[in-house]
Amino acid sequence: MTTRRRRRSIRKYSAPRTGAERGHRREARGSCLSSRTGQSQNGRRAKIPERIARRPDARQWSSDELLTLHEAVALLWPTGPVTVSSLRTAIRHGDLGHARIAGKIFTTPAALAELAACVKRQPDKPAAAAPAGRQPDALADYLAALLRPGIGAGGP
Repeated sequence: MTTRRRRRSIRKYSAPRTGAERGHRREARGSCLSSRTGQSQNGRRAKIPERIARRPDARQWSSDELLTLHEAVALLWPTGPVTVSSLRTAIRHGDLGHARIAGKIFTTPAALAELAACVKRQPDKPAAAAPAGRQPDALADYLAALLRPGIGAGGP
């Protein structure tokens, strides 16, 4: 009993251990690719989806053909800046058209092209002109209208 407690207290105050010291090994992720080599950060080759391996050129896909998010990233941005996480964020913000079928998320090359298109930002519209030195105040206007003779409680 005392040995176990003592080990815990020693671990508590010792320096934190790294993943390798704990016996963990880092797994390869498909979107952690180096832009130069096409390999993951730990030196392993990322797994390419089977459908993309058969047709690796984006021109071989029709614009309305369904792709999973992993396939879309592997096809259009194999070593680029867009990841599956980026596409999920675009879906969450409503920027990317998608379909959910049996719990899987699909998109089309046409929707991806629309997402990637450069759009000129519209300038913000200027606020409505207010009297000089005074911003419009809805509550103040409402109270002023109530206090006018004939409208409010003190009227005739």
